Amino acid sequence: MEFNYWSNGKKITLKKSETYRASKENGYGESKYKSFTSNLKPKTTDLKNGIILETISQVSKTTSFSRKTQREDDDLLVLEAEDKTPMILTNQFIIQFKPDVTREEINNINESNNVKIIENINWEENSYLVETTEGKAVSALEIANTYHENDKVIYAQPNFVRLLKPMAAISNDTYVNKQWALNNTGQTGGIPGEDIHISEAWKITKGNKDIIIAIIDEGVDYKHEDLNVSDKLVTGYDACYKRNDPTPKSADAHGTACAGIAAAKSNNNKGIAGVAPECKIMGVRIAYGVIEGGERLWVTDDAKIADGIVKSVDRGADVLSNSWGGGEDSQTITNAINYAKRNGRNGKGCVVCFAAGNDDGSVSYPGRLDNVITVAACNEYGERKSKTSRDGEYFWGSNYGP
Repeated sequence: MEFNYWSNGKKITLKKSETYRASKENGYGESKYKSFTSNLKPKTTDLKNGIILETISQVSKTTSFSRKTQREDDDLLVLEAEDKTPMILTNQFIIQFKPDVTREEINNINESNNVKIIENINWEENSYLVETTEGKAVSALEIANTYHENDKVIYAQPNFVRLLKPMAAISNDTYVNKQWALNNTGQTGGIPGEDIHISEAWKITKGNKDIIIAIIDEGVDYKHEDLNVSDKLVTGYDACYKRNDPTPKSADAHGTACAGIAAAKSNNNKGIAGVAPECKIMGVRIAYGVIEGGERLWVTDDAKIADGIVKSVDRGADVLSNSWGGGEDSQTITNAINYAKRNGRNGKGCVVCFAAGNDDGSVSYPGRLDNVITVAACNEYGERKSKTSRDGEYFWGSNYGP
């Protein structure tokens, strides 16, 4: 069965996942679904946000379950993007009303649709995160589409919970000789010179202490010895919990690695050298990791992603580094990126960078937007990083194309 929503004037179609189902936890970190055979249960993952994810494919056909698959009348519904990213439909969605619609009119419309406001989205005029009081995911999708057709509404879309995959960073620093991307001498078996020619770049600049790079990711470890130095770190932000501490969970190292690649301190006899070691870092946490099926996945949602992007801009970031992507278009996320391009750097617009993706296929959203810089991967031989390229890492390949 297919399900549709609207984003940036386009009708987006998602299919119901045949791999996962989801439910609200029962207060004990358990799914509401109960097996009639207590010693045979599906694999479950607690997403730490009140949602339990279950793997349908691991449920034995001989096991008797109250429901083996997700139904349209469930509280939650796991849908799947074209790139296979799971997008969980909840009872929340995001609305932007036209500027001349009053709060009284908004309240009346919401009341007539059994909708209540959870949060004002302050960076976007007349925008709100809302939820249906009925609590059913498909009801929320249907109501969001109803709002989309209302002549008082600019857009309405589900606040999808997205399960994303984080994307993979010449001095006296301890491990700089391993950084072939900076200076390739063939030290890892590659072709000398297949690198970014950092020595030539550093003769021009090593960055500037007035430039702030926001690492929008799963958090940044501000205690790391290559980052916790003078004139390096500015106040960060955690969009997951709305606080000024971007500290990641202990296993969530991706954002710290990305921060190091961008701007780790150089010539300090430790760690690595960042590409722009004189620039400042702003850690912005938009997601956290969970293990599902032996693979690390990010848990986040459209509202949190947009909040992290906008906070980066409002706090003075010049460059927004986003090593993530996946799933279908979100008008909320796209609007936040447009906000950065319109308002950053005192109206000149932020430099916004995204990863192309690691699926060896077409470029992931938001990397396919035309106002961002999208970064793909090559290897130490100068080849596009693919599942068959000579580096030997056959489990991933860089996305490519328009």
